[in-house]
Amino acid sequence: MDLTKIHWWSRTPHFMFNLQINEQNYEVVVNVYSKIAPRNLKYFLTNNITHPILERAIKLKDGVYRTLPLGPDGLAIDYLRSGIIDINQMKVLPPGEGDETKFLNNTFTKEIGLAIENLDLKVCIWGMLFDKPELGLHDVHMNQGNANKKYAKENGVWQDGALIIMDEKNKRLFLLLFLLFNHNVQKLMMKEIVYNNFFYYIIIIYGIL
Repeated sequence: MDLTKIHWWSRTPHFMFNLQINEQNYEVVVNVYSKIAPRNLKYFLTNNITHPILERAIKLKDGVYRTLPLGPDGLAIDYLRSGIIDINQMKVLPPGEGDETKFLNNTFTKEIGLAIENLDLKVCIWGMLFDKPELGLHDVHMNQGNANKKYAKENGVWQDGALIIMDEKNKRLFLLLFLLFNHNVQKLMMKEIVYNNFFYYIIIIYGIL
């Protein structure tokens, strides 16, 4: 695993790291600052939550899974419909180097790095597949509520991104991270055409069973 603290990808700051799954390299790109105002990131971070969708995902073997079953009995995540979290409990991450920003930065550089190196910890990442310039996963955040024409095609139900880390040895959640941008929240109540990108929506599972 190779973890990059902050990298300017597609002209905005992202956390980036690489995973090798079944001898195939995947670049995981996590956006932390939107191109669309308001740009602030909102996040939900915990190590104390249970949900059937998460439990089913953790039981999967290492690999890349496409055509995910949808709904409460499936494997896909929807911030508004799955009931895993209440988005009203998400915190706004202020721009700059404040305490909260440093905290999230530390989460990426230490917690996720530790998880990918520790054979007792298993990582599950939901997002969208991309293949240029190399194979990878992005949109590890809520993927609905975009009113901007450029990104409206990314809107859809049951295709939100997330990251969880499970302590397999002790059978407990090590970390859960949900991300969304303020502009998504502001536009959720707008009438919109919803596109579903299920062909590109995937889970990457990395760990030792």
